[in-house]
Formats: sequence, structure tokens, C-alpha cells
Amino acid sequence: EEGEEGEGNMDTEAGTIRSLVTMAETSNKSQEAQGDGGVLLCAVCLGDSESGGDIVACDCCGIAVHEGCYGVPDDEGEDQDTKSDISSFTTIPWFCDPCKAGVKSPVCELCPNKGGLFKETITGSWTHMVCCLYTPGVEYVNPTLLCGITLDRLPRSKWGAKVCQLCENADAAKTGVCIGCDAGFCKSTFHTTCAQKQGLLCEAEDKDDDTEIADPYFAHCKPHADKDMSRKARRAFVSVMARQKNFKFDATDERNVQYLEQAKKDYIVGFKKMQDYYHLGHNGTGGQHLPGAVNDEKHSSVGKMSVFKW
Repeated sequence: EEGEEGEGNMDTEAGTIRSLVTMAETSNKSQEAQGDGGVLLCAVCLGDSESGGDIVACDCCGIAVHEGCYGVPDDEGEDQDTKSDISSFTTIPWFCDPCKAGVKSPVCELCPNKGGLFKETITGSWTHMVCCLYTPGVEYVNPTLLCGITLDRLPRSKWGAKVCQLCENADAAKTGVCIGCDAGFCKSTFHTTCAQKQGLLCEAEDKDDDTEIADPYFAHCKPHADKDMSRKARRAFVSVMARQKNFKFDATDERNVQYLEQAKKDYIVGFKKMQDYYHLGHNGTGGQHLPGAVNDEKHSSVGKMSVFKW
């Protein structure tokens, strides 16, 4: 473990991460063989159910996430015949957005890294959920459900403007949109997912007085990060990625297949309605209110609405 902390010993760190991946994959395969999915970890914050509430896992690709970290509505996934008071996803299959859209390998607009949990932008491209949360300027047509990602406030000059200091590939380091270290005057920059992989992301803890934190998402470079927290997050990350890599969709499960086909149809219809709604506001008619929508004065200049339900 000591070798991981040295900035000049990248080979040792890379070897350690490869070893952790191998161990996690072996562990996951063993758990799957026993019919035990093990402890689910959130693909966004890397926490478990005790640290962030209910976790749901996609029945198509296996990726898991806190309901709050993905904007999962409380009533989505409820089976009218078998409702549960414990979690809305304990009784029927649940699927992430890429699986509902039929996209197997989405490409992130904000970083060069593959795998992980994605959301669709309002223009039809894809971004990692974690990239959306940590990148300043990213907005949502519906911030309550964290959907309808919009990158309008991000100037195109942001892409490639800063070099990721964590990327293993020099060319990839010059792509996407980098965030910076939140420690004082530190000038370190990196892709959000590169920082997540190294355990450098964190969220501010909720206060007891219910005070709302404007921006609870923080990132730090290696010298400014908490070493113990980073080590724990790195292990959680490789476990999350190993689960997604090893998961196999059971195409013989007719119930799952039927739910997935219906989820795909519902997603297409719902996303099209959200796009139409977004363009309605963007075309100069943003003053109109649609059923279930509340105008957000902060974004009135671009005609966006803060809440959209379908």
C-alpha cells in the first residue's frame, strides 16, 4: 500500500490497481456462482446502502447506484401487485438509462473514459453521471430527477482547454473537460472519472440543521486528498467496475426481458416528450408552463424549467 502514495512510483501503483481489479473480479465471480451479489456499491459516490440510502442495480448490465445519486423517482419501478415499503425496486426489475435506450457502450461527452453509469443529454449524446455532478456548468431540464442533461453553459472552448494530470494516455489527457483541485490555490486539473478512479472525489456531509449546501461535490489532487479515504474509494471503484464487467444478462428470464422491452418503449416516449418540452422553452416560449412543470427563474434566460414529469 505504501507504494501507492509515492508520486514517482506510477508502475507500483498501476500494478496495485491491476491486482485489486483481479481480486475484485475473482471475488465477484465467486459471489455470482454462489447466487450472492455481495455488497452493492454506488457507481457514482462509491458508497454502500448505509452511507447513502437505497441502492438499485440494473437488471441488464449490473451497474448499481443510490437512488438519490441517479435521480431515481420514488414511484419508478413499483409493481402495483407487489408494492414494497422497503424500496421501490425490491419487487420488479430496474434498468439504467443506457440499457433502456438500447445503448451498450455509451461515450462520454466530458471525458475519454469508458464504463460506469451514464445519463443521456438533451441532444442525444451521453455523459457519466459523476461527470455531470462534478463539472461546473452542467444543468438539467429536470434537476429533481437529474435528467435532460444540458451542456449549454459550457463553452466549446472548455473542451481540451486543460490537461488531465491523471490520464495514462497523453492524447486522452488533452480531451474532454477537466475539473480542478478544490484545495486553496492548487492548479491541478483532471477528468472527473480519472479522479474517481484514484479515489479523489468526495461529497460534503449533510448538516443536522437541514442547511442546503449549494455545491456539495469536491475533488482534490493526490497531495491534498485524504489518503485513507482515497485508498477506500479506489478499492470501491475497482469493485464497481468488476461487477459491471462480469455481469451477464439472463436472456432466458422472460419476465426480465418483458420488463426491459417495456422500459425501452417508455424511455423513448418519455425522452421525446422531454426534448419537445426543452425546445419549447429554448425557442422563445419558455414563459409557458406545462403540466407538472415549475419555472426556474435562475434559468429563465435560456427558457428552462426546473421540474418536468412524464
